[in-house]
Amino acid sequence: MLWQANHSTGLSELDRQHKALCEMIDEFREVIANGSGEASYEGFLEFLSTYAGAHFQYERAQMLTGSGQGDIADEDQHSFTRALKAEMAIFHDQGYSERRVLGFLDIIDGWLGRHIHTVKERHQLRLRKIS
Repeated sequence: MLWQANHSTGLSELDRQHKALCEMIDEFREVIANGSGEASYEGFLEFLSTYAGAHFQYERAQMLTGSGQGDIADEDQHSFTRALKAEMAIFHDQGYSERRVLGFLDIIDGWLGRHIHTVKERHQLRLRKIS
């Protein structure tokens, strides 16, 4: 997923984190294209898990505290975490499959697009309530 200006939520640090995640996924697609996907996939999954955990923690603290929308945020986080844990389990059980990994990256791209849209909507709603 290529980062575009319309992905901006208006929250600069969250935008920076979302953009970094987009770039990380795109860079891993290049790693796969260069034939190094199998050798680095486990590390990529571990980094993705750590990065996402820190991102969700930051996002919740910055945007969702007191907004009454924590359940939606938790649902977003759990959806991502379920997909990631499932892929990690399959990888550890069956090993690396380029086709499956590319499909997983597509799933994460789709999830990220929906997540950014949801964050953007919540932020705009929060701003309307404040004003």
